[in-house]
Amino acid sequence: MPLESTAALRRRETAERWHHLEGLDDACAVVTRRMEVVYLNETARSLAVDDWYGRPCWHVLPVRDPSCVWTCAAVRAVSLAESLYCEETIYPKHGAPVTLGVGVVPVGEDSTRGDALLLLRLKSPGGGNDGFRQEVIRAAEDLQARVPTGR
Repeated sequence: MPLESTAALRRRETAERWHHLEGLDDACAVVTRRMEVVYLNETARSLAVDDWYGRPCWHVLPVRDPSCVWTCAAVRAVSLAESLYCEETIYPKHGAPVTLGVGVVPVGEDSTRGDALLLLRLKSPGGGNDGFRQEVIRAAEDLQARVPTGR
């Protein structure tokens, strides 16, 4: 039996670690400190490009302006070690643009923190109020509390 490559092993281990996110209605993504997507649940994969693993988040979940990298909520959430909220409009290759409320929480042990978990919830028209924002952040923090330890 051939040995699994290091990259394939890492991808399989990551999928196993985050598999508990598969049953959610909300889209979920895990992004590294280098803004590379290492996990998407099924809902998020429906919004993403096909070849997503290890690619920058702005390519995986297509946004109109990739300069979002300079104000990235995932990078800020990890560096500040706190939960953040932002909104993104995704332009999937099939279908109309989708505006999402995004709850971003840092994940990992204190010494290895560097990844961010993104919970992406469809924003309904007029859904930009504080209640929606708090609901999205609370849902992301609930997922953060359920993150398996280890890498």
